[in-house]
Amino acid sequence: MLAEHSPVGSRSFTSRLATGGAWVLCVLLMYAALAELHYPLRDADSTLYEAIAVSLKDLPFSRWVAPLWPAGRSKEGLFLEHLPFFFWPAALLYRVGVAQAALLTNLIFFLASLWVLFGLAARLCGRGAAWLTAAFYVISPLGVQYLLRFNHENAWSLGLLAALYCVTELRTGTRFAVGLVVSLTFAFAIKGVLGLIAFPVALTWWWLGPRRNRDLLFFVIAIGGVLATVALQELAFRHVTGESFFVRYVATQFQYIAAAERGGPFRRLWNLPYYLINLFWFALPGSVFAASSAYRGWRRRNLSRAARLVTGSGGVNLLLISTMTRRAVRYIFPLHALTQLMGAESAWNRSSRLARLLEEHGRRLPYLLVALLLAVFLLRLYADLHYYRFINPF
Repeated sequence: MLAEHSPVGSRSFTSRLATGGAWVLCVLLMYAALAELHYPLRDADSTLYEAIAVSLKDLPFSRWVAPLWPAGRSKEGLFLEHLPFFFWPAALLYRVGVAQAALLTNLIFFLASLWVLFGLAARLCGRGAAWLTAAFYVISPLGVQYLLRFNHENAWSLGLLAALYCVTELRTGTRFAVGLVVSLTFAFAIKGVLGLIAFPVALTWWWLGPRRNRDLLFFVIAIGGVLATVALQELAFRHVTGESFFVRYVATQFQYIAAAERGGPFRRLWNLPYYLINLFWFALPGSVFAASSAYRGWRRRNLSRAARLVTGSGGVNLLLISTMTRRAVRYIFPLHALTQLMGAESAWNRSSRLARLLEEHGRRLPYLLVALLLAVFLLRLYADLHYYRFINPF
């Protein structure tokens, strides 16, 4: 396959250094624009989480395990909707005087997940398709929307994508076993109970790949990492508040489930179509090529390795999420990135003209991606500041 042997993007140390400098400059320019314009977060979740991160900055570190609802919100008292760890990086930056720390933290998580997605695509499909994967993600409706927000999703996606990358590389070194444990634990620390879905997704990825039974040990150790996180949070929360965090956290989740259950017993029947429709929309343009690839592979009974891994693990994710009464597009957030990977591989392999074009401009591709990201960022910034409307089509 052309993608597997493509030299697109092979680079010397000097070239890598220049590329790294371009990305650092990109982050600095984006952050400078946000700080200079005092860009305001507007969606309800982002403003809530930003307010919580700001509220932590002046508190002793021991209190960071038990954030409070900001004044004027729908609830008051202890914030029990999520584990507190997501707020800590932004709170730490606010503490040392960094303005717009919430948006800067989001940018870092966004770019880190983009970097891991690129590495995963390069490993499975070749560097040419990897550059296309990253470009597809940057211009997708989901990428554009979450470039300037402060939600859990970019961090959660980073954890799950990193886990899949480490599973792919388990045979090459112990550091990837450690990375798998850290990634799965991180996914839970960021997203709580929903973050545990990273385990069956990563296990399916392992099962469909060149698996080794001894690698299961690292999943067991990761479960230990999750349990250690639970224990530390519980002990620290009890020390500060005298109450149990996880008893109240689980009770809060069940309250939301009970509210969703009032929608009737047939609510779940719409879940799978709901997620597939939203996945197709928010993962454009890669979703078009991914759907075409899946259909042709199903007819010919011949899916590529990348397509087999994505459809297998993604299918498990969709089926598990679809059994839940509660429904939201963000519950399948990492699947949008994986859809771009599958779609980019299909586009790369089907278009020899596109492959030649990327080959010809191979050394410019990192800078072209930086330019594309900056262009999307500036257009999003301009549109938000001049024409912002809250739109939720699904």
